[in-house]
Amino acid sequence: MLNLDNLESIIQSKVDALGPTATEKDLLLLSKAIESAVGNITVSKICTKGAVALVDIEQARQATIADVGAAGTTEVGKVNAAGAQKIAAIGALDAVPKSGGTMTGPLGATDITADAVAADEVHATTATIDNVQATSVTATDVHATTVTTNQLQAAGATLTGALNGTTINSSATNTGVMTAEAASPSIRWRESDGPADGKLWDANVENQVLAFRIWNEAVSAFTSFLKFVRSGVASIYVLFLTAVRAQVVPLTDGPTITANFNAGNVFSVTLGGNRTLANPLNVTTDHQGGSIIIRQDGSGNRQLSFGSAWKFNNGIIPPLSTAANAVDRLTYSVVSPTEIHCSLLKEFR
Repeated sequence: MLNLDNLESIIQSKVDALGPTATEKDLLLLSKAIESAVGNITVSKICTKGAVALVDIEQARQATIADVGAAGTTEVGKVNAAGAQKIAAIGALDAVPKSGGTMTGPLGATDITADAVAADEVHATTATIDNVQATSVTATDVHATTVTTNQLQAAGATLTGALNGTTINSSATNTGVMTAEAASPSIRWRESDGPADGKLWDANVENQVLAFRIWNEAVSAFTSFLKFVRSGVASIYVLFLTAVRAQVVPLTDGPTITANFNAGNVFSVTLGGNRTLANPLNVTTDHQGGSIIIRQDGSGNRQLSFGSAWKFNNGIIPPLSTAANAVDRLTYSVVSPTEIHCSLLKEFR
């Protein structure tokens, strides 16, 4: 009997043997020979069986695909549920530990505690930190649009870089003390809405001189206006490098006129009657000098007496100019709360 495994090749060889001149009779004889060889199984029966087998295979394939799809949907649902749980857990955390990286966005914390903090950059649009505690802190750049820090505690801290545009180079931070250490350390202020060449100020220390300076916008030229010059801890003086101006403080006219020496150095008053210039308030043993401009009103002939602390040359109190609208000036120099040296300059016109 013919082996079905090689049926196709045998049939093809028989067809090839007939050649292009084969007749219908030849083909019929070939068909009968094939049926006899396969045990009288017709070609149509073979095709029918093959079709049935294909249907069974397709049904089995569809069933398998459905099973795989259902199982896959179940597994995806499990993964999504687990992921949602993890995201919720992370969102509920009060702190996000991170070994290194960049955190960007709002940063709000009541308390950040760490044994060590090392960061090249901490960046936030808004940062409010009530308490930062660390054994050691090293930061190259701490930047934020708004930074509010109520307390910075560190056993040893070095902050180098930009903090809100201000350079801080600190070798140690102690309670109530921040030490900036460099060959010529400076603290700079920039008034963002100031005019051109009118924004920058700084304080600089070099060669035992603390100098306050103003800079141009290009930071290429400055003018010092005040210096504190020291020699060790035994000697220091103040050097003014520009004009020192005092506002004129008006005194209230009345039967008794009292100047408050905490309010200024130069005062003025217009007398509306006979008055007494009482001993001034807030006088110390430290020297204070200045003057009081005394004007007569439109009537004139107003007299002024003085409290006991006002001391004149030879103990003689000079009279005021008495013409209407006359102007005199009393100059003074404080020696003690009970001794103020003074003299009267008259008839300024």
